Amino acid sequence: MIYVKDDRNPHWYERETGNPCHLIPKKNGDGMKAPNKNDAKELGLVPSVTTILGIIAKPALEIWKIKKAITACIEHPQVESELDQDYVNRIVELARQEGKDAADKGSAIHEALSEWITDGVLTHDYTRHIEAFNAWNDAYVDTVESEKPFATNTYGGTIDLCGNLKDGKFFVADFKSQVKKNGKFVYRPDFILQLAGYGFALFAEEFKAFSILFDRDSGEMEVYEYTWDEICEAWVQFQNALGLWCYYKGISND
Repeated sequence: MIYVKDDRNPHWYERETGNPCHLIPKKNGDGMKAPNKNDAKELGLVPSVTTILGIIAKPALEIWKIKKAITACIEHPQVESELDQDYVNRIVELARQEGKDAADKGSAIHEALSEWITDGVLTHDYTRHIEAFNAWNDAYVDTVESEKPFATNTYGGTIDLCGNLKDGKFFVADFKSQVKKNGKFVYRPDFILQLAGYGFALFAEEFKAFSILFDRDSGEMEVYEYTWDEICEAWVQFQNALGLWCYYKGISND
């Protein structure tokens, strides 16, 4: 029987403190492990916003993954004496590499922006990204906090950016990095769902929400501000996703 390991590890947060919980001690005392849903029930952990939104199918992404796997098979045929499972493992690793490289660069951009916002540390590889962000930040933002963890009774997360705008409104924002297609950034519906989950957890009154998109290579930046109506509709759909996720995982969302 051929086995393909699922590389999508859920992220959990401590309900009481809002702190992320990436690893817990193994019960036999032999090192650490990522918590599973049974551990989460026992320890009072809640899923992250991005983990919840993973329940929503992304057909275009799935087609892209299939194409990458087929291409890897064509370009790297099975060699003599290579076991079927070993070949599958090799193909899966090759097919996932482009996505992993993109994710790694996206994480590096996020980290560079966070270090700049929090400590004023300039990462020279991403100077253009930081300069683009500064222009927007200086024009519109009064106070800001980066990488803020939180948890509610049912979900948690880490917010890229939140605080107060110069117009007095609260705001949440999320950084996204991508390569522009046909000269344009691509906005996905889950962007606003993520922001709605963050904002309604953090604020008890109306807030603003922004997707801040960067071209991974050039550092070009584009900011999209969502309307309050869009945010409220996204909040309804986020709660639907939360309910569906809890249903499939057998976890109460009360």
